[in-house]
Parts: sequence; C-alpha cells; structure tokens
Amino acid sequence: WFDDEILANRSKQAARPCFPGRLLVASGDDANWICEAKLGLTSAVHFCLYFEEQMLRILGKRRTACGGVAIVPVGFPYRRAYELAAELCASAKRCRKEYRKKNPTEDPSFVDFHIITEGSAKKLEQIRFTGYRDPVQRPLRITGALDAGAWADFLHIMNHFRTEWGDK
Repeated sequence: WFDDEILANRSKQAARPCFPGRLLVASGDDANWICEAKLGLTSAVHFCLYFEEQMLRILGKRRTACGGVAIVPVGFPYRRAYELAAELCASAKRCRKEYRKKNPTEDPSFVDFHIITEGSAKKLEQIRFTGYRDPVQRPLRITGALDAGAWADFLHIMNHFRTEWGDK
C-alpha cells in the first residue's frame, strides 16, 4: 500500500507526468481522488509535497497540507470511504496543531491513513480506540526530523518488512 516505485515507474512510462487516479473533487483547498490502494498513501504524500512546492513558488511563502487516506476494499460504500478520509484528514490537522504547539518554528505537513479490510460503519475514533492497538504512530509527519512518526521512518520500516518477507 505504500509504493513509491510503482508511482515513479508509471510517471516515467507516460509522455508527461501523470496522476495515478481519478480526481473527483478539486475545489479550494480540497482534493479527493480514487486510485489503486497501493498508490493511495504515496500519492497523498506526493500531493502534499507538491502543494508545498507550488505554494512556495507562487506565494513566496511556505504553506503546508494535511491529508486523509482511506484504503478500502472494492465495493466499499463510497460515502463511508469519503467520510473516513475526511475524519483522517481532521486527525492529521489536529496532530499538526499539537505538533506546532510543541515546535513553534516548524510547520510540517501530515497525512493520516487507515486500512479497512471489511465493512465497518464505525467512526475513526471507535475503530482506533476500541480494542485496537496501532503499531504505527499516526498521523505521519511528511516533512521535518527523521524520528518515530515521520514518513521517511515509516518508509524505512516498510522497506525492511519487504526485504524480510517480500511483498506479501
């Protein structure tokens, strides 16, 4: 579900850089798209990084973004997936706000995600805090120091699992 390599290869194969999904909403500061699960988290991280670059280029100021990624099975109700993604984005925004209180000189982007393997009508808070132990510190901080909770650290852990267990 976290494949930078697939994303890079698809862009190289295209005549120009391509977006790996179907954009559904692009309005103001909101963007919503559907894509292959393996590209969901990576495309959201790249979107946030691209947003930061463009805001710096256009405004001359650094602006950051937050995202929510709901990785759901085919046939999962779109409305529920959209609501979950919105909850995840709100979670990322809360985390950024708390992070900035402790680190006032930093303003990193954050992305939160959740993988649903079967139908669930529960809200994010119910999913995560009712008998659920999160092995990954989420939301993930996209930019900033390399430590627990950082995107780069998460990729390092995932690559270790791939090396040890293959793409299972």
